[in-house]
Amino acid sequence: LQPKIHMETGALIGAEALVRWIRKDGTIIPVEQFLPSFEKNGFITKVDFEMLRQVLKLQQEMRLSGKKELPIAVNFSKKHQENLEYMEELDALLEEYQASADMLEIEITESIFMRNVETLTQSIQALKQRGISVSIDDFGAGYSSLNLLSSIKADTVKLDRQFLLSV
Repeated sequence: LQPKIHMETGALIGAEALVRWIRKDGTIIPVEQFLPSFEKNGFITKVDFEMLRQVLKLQQEMRLSGKKELPIAVNFSKKHQENLEYMEELDALLEEYQASADMLEIEITESIFMRNVETLTQSIQALKQRGISVSIDDFGAGYSSLNLLSSIKADTVKLDRQFLLSV
């Protein structure tokens, strides 16, 4: 987990779940070496749901042990936008772990905008109806416009470093 820290107070306010492939010998395979293949062959959706399962399990353990539960963000691939039936699997996991939807954030990358904006809008609306926060990750890395962004009802926009360097 990568912590999210409040800028003014320094308090831990949440985290983002980051996928890592760690070999048995302890070496870490860089994300850019395996994620593009997983995107291409569709396996990324299974990885996303395994990450979600691990996050919900952790949050459940925190709740049951009396620890303060923190919101955690999970990245969801653009592949999910091709078939909105993924919502059923998401609902089943929320129920299985008795999870509070407001402790979950789904991050989608800006590259999704290059696909079907109408489907993306429906997906974001369905997530928000469940009480799940939505963030747009890497905004400015591609070709999306601020006008398009204004029509998407995301809770958070994370600007790509390149966007900031070009301003």
